[in-house]
Amino acid sequence: MKRAETQVVAYTSTCHSMVHVFELAYPAVMVFIAAEFGQGKFALGIMANLFALGFGVTALPAGFLSDRIGSKRLIVMTCLGSAIAAVGIGTSSNIYFLGFTMALLGLATGLYHPAGLSLIAKVIKAPQLAFAYHGMAGNLGMALAPFIAVGIASLWNWRTSYLVFAAVALLLAVLVKLSSVPGQAYPQGIPPKPAQEGRPKIPRHAIIALVTIYIAYIFFGFVYRGSLTFLPLHLAERARFTLFDIDPATLAGSFATIALLFGILGQYVGGHLARRIRPELLMALHAACVAIPLVLMGIFGGGILVALACIFAFLYFIAQPVYATLIATYAPPQFQGRAFGISFFLTFGMGSFAAGFGGYIAQNLGTHWVFITMASLCAVLLMTGLFLTYRAKLRPGAGRVFLDHPG
Repeated sequence: MKRAETQVVAYTSTCHSMVHVFELAYPAVMVFIAAEFGQGKFALGIMANLFALGFGVTALPAGFLSDRIGSKRLIVMTCLGSAIAAVGIGTSSNIYFLGFTMALLGLATGLYHPAGLSLIAKVIKAPQLAFAYHGMAGNLGMALAPFIAVGIASLWNWRTSYLVFAAVALLLAVLVKLSSVPGQAYPQGIPPKPAQEGRPKIPRHAIIALVTIYIAYIFFGFVYRGSLTFLPLHLAERARFTLFDIDPATLAGSFATIALLFGILGQYVGGHLARRIRPELLMALHAACVAIPLVLMGIFGGGILVALACIFAFLYFIAQPVYATLIATYAPPQFQGRAFGISFFLTFGMGSFAAGFGGYIAQNLGTHWVFITMASLCAVLLMTGLFLTYRAKLRPGAGRVFLDHPG
């Protein structure tokens, strides 16, 4: 990579890590919040739903804004907004204000993904591995979030966790603002003409592919939100480990961290696979593989459950660079901010309802049924992947619209 490309990957990856720290902090300290406010699993799921809905809602306008005002401004806005919302969460006096500030945090962090990914897609010539490194940083944030949040909560309280994260977000806002990362970026540094920017020309087969990919993103997001929201709680209930005098919630948070660390390896493998195998075929294969550990996580407990959680995290996150490559493949460069915005609106916005839905299932049937239900949704992902693979083979070169990849 060139120096400018390396700098873009470094800053976007750091901010991506921060965003996912905020995302996974709540599931990690859910037990502490439940004890303080006296709420059941359904109400806790609704809190997660409010965050996730905000996370998805702002992705759509963020995609349009990143094409208009530049990704750098949106990334700074993400960091500042997240810091303010996190302070509100850390000082919340009741469950209603907590819900309000959780929604604000979701709205702030939701600005990031379209801005960060479109910046990578526009600046870096072969972005598959850059998507993987970016995703690996996000997974690192997700993996560390339970460990750090629960660790701080155990030493002081869960509110301190959010105040510490707010300070980090504020520091990042300053660093990105002062950096030399381009405010707006276009392929080869050439901005599109106004007519092209307003009305990007997309071939008909690419439009069909994008619609299919967006359908997959909805179910991909549902599996993501449903499984990760209840992973720490499921581990706390079913892993049944005791280690010295460590609190079970703290231990479960550590197990969740270990599992999510395997997602980093998954991102790296996914980035390499996307350079060698058609991403359409990878989508189908991924759906078939990831359903297996999800079902088994609903059946087994103890050490087997922890091992299955690690396998699930590894397999699930293989898909992220693959899906990002599909968007970069079928969306024209001047439309990529919007294309990523739509994808993350569907992933996190529509997928957000998995938190409330999962909370209802967990409260009435048990957390193990959440994972079995998520596994059943992989059937839709399998069908969309097979459909895209069939169309790509039916039309030679159909998968080489705006980004080249293996035939």
